Amino acid sequence: MQTTKVFEENIKEALLNISNQVEASDQLRLRINKAMKQQTQKEGFLMKKRLSLKSAVILAAILCLTTVTVFAATQVSQYLSTSSSKPTYTSFPTEKALQKDLGFVPNNLETFSNGYTFQEAVIGNTTPVDENGKKMGDYKFISYTYVSGKDKKVNLYANKQLPGATSDSKEVNTDYKGVTLSYSSQKYKFVPADYQLTEQDKKAQESGEIMFTYGSDAVRNSIVQNVTWTDSEGISYDLMASDSKLQQTDLTAMAKEIVDKNK
Repeated sequence: MQTTKVFEENIKEALLNISNQVEASDQLRLRINKAMKQQTQKEGFLMKKRLSLKSAVILAAILCLTTVTVFAATQVSQYLSTSSSKPTYTSFPTEKALQKDLGFVPNNLETFSNGYTFQEAVIGNTTPVDENGKKMGDYKFISYTYVSGKDKKVNLYANKQLPGATSDSKEVNTDYKGVTLSYSSQKYKFVPADYQLTEQDKKAQESGEIMFTYGSDAVRNSIVQNVTWTDSEGISYDLMASDSKLQQTDLTAMAKEIVDKNK
């Protein structure tokens, strides 16, 4: 199939550009594997996952300075997303800086009412690719990291809405000031590239109870919560917490604070 062939070629190209293979961050893996229904084929370090446009697939690798990820999607055939492993901002960015570097100004907060405070942010780029391998434009995104205490962290992602975005039927929707806030929670299992699924694993994967992500140095489990929405300006947001004590009401309240923020 043409789409699959092009997808595999992009994966191979990304892997060939890797001078030092290292594990991608858990936050990146969780972000792009959200709500994934996997049908994975592994050939050595070559890993392929099928997915929806909203939740893509991670492949690959952080170079010394750059993260390279290959995505597969429904309407757009693939995405190639890149971002630096070094933060773009270590102090809260001004609207002027965001307009210059990002091209748009998303709603954002330096500090939430529950104490989560801005730590850093990075700007990246996503390129949609059609089934013939033709690039369909470039879309910048920004990823904010907020912390509370030593180990508590949440991430906020913002980008201009990509074509063909879909919703997850398992999401719990809340209408707030004309915006639909969609909450979801998903179990993930990080496993090494050579991990063999048990019968119990296969049942959990087929039912959608657990999503499996390959490439970890050890087996570990994680629970990821997301609140997603799109504002009236066509900017999409994803507020994500991994293995957090925050509840649905907490994350939804944080999302509401972002919606309330006047730019």
